[in-house]
Formats: sequence, structure tokens, C-alpha cells
Amino acid sequence: MAGKEQQAGQPRGPNQTTTHFGSRPPAEECTSRSHQLQSTLFTTIGMEGTYYLRHENGRLTLENFKDDDPIRVRIVDAFEDCGATTYALRYESDLAGRFDLSKMLIETDGRPATNVPAATVVVRELLPPDHNGQLEPFPRPPLKPPLRYKLLLVLAGTLWLVPLLWYVLKLTAGRL
Repeated sequence: MAGKEQQAGQPRGPNQTTTHFGSRPPAEECTSRSHQLQSTLFTTIGMEGTYYLRHENGRLTLENFKDDDPIRVRIVDAFEDCGATTYALRYESDLAGRFDLSKMLIETDGRPATNVPAATVVVRELLPPDHNGQLEPFPRPPLKPPLRYKLLLVLAGTLWLVPLLWYVLKLTAGRL
């Protein structure tokens, strides 16, 4: 259901990602909001997903990531509503596995983040585990010899040579 917004609690299939294209989750009443906007989200290797996380205590930022981190996370939007801050976290991974995005968040002053709900995402593989990495060859379509094309070329060459020979013979006949 890429491209469409999904509310928390709706089941997600193995190939459904939550990409909201910069929009915010649907507005609800402040009293009915849960502490966590979404349950576990699924995406596949190399595909970006969006996780909306609601936090009521202080401002959050991401700790510096390293090149060998299994998942890349960035905050693309943060907006205030009902006394809490909702963060739009975009994530992408080249490895399959279960990741908790909240472990990568810290307070803006550098202290570890407290009272942050688990933001669990699952990155799945598209290929089976026993796949050896080889691409399956596609069968080539049978090629028929282009007889008509060759015949057409010979005919065109002959028709082109006839006026040329006529002109050369006309010039040589006038000199004799």
C-alpha cells in the first residue's frame, strides 16, 4: 500500500511499506491518541519506510551514525500536537532483520533519550535465503533469418545500379 496512509493497528502484508510522501498521519483527538502511533512496520531491503513516533518529554535528535550501521535513519519532520512531538523517521537498510529505531535517538543536549517507546521495524528479504546470487537466464526468442530484408536490399541495390549504368553507358557511347 505504498503511497497511501495507514492508521495504527491495521495489518500490514509482507510487501507493504509505509511511505507517506511527506504527509502527516491522520489527525485524531488528543485523548484517543496512543503513546505510539504505529505498530511494527515492514519493508524490504533497499526500500525506504516511514515511521511516525510520538514523544512527550523533550526534543529528540539522532546520534551520529557510522558507515557500518545496519540501518540508516533520518528525521524528516517533527511537529507539535497536544503537548507532544511527533517525529517522522525515514529508514532504509541493506540487511534483513528487526530494528528498534528508538535506540538511535538521543536528547538534543546529547543525553540518552528517556521514555521513548519502542519503534520496531522489520526489514525483509525478497529473495529466498538459499538463493546463490546468480541471475536466471531468460530464454532467447528464436530468430528467423531476415530473408525478406536481404531480398529487399538486393532489389534496392539493383534498382539503384540500373540508372547509374544507363548514365555511364550513355556517356561512353557518345564518345565513341
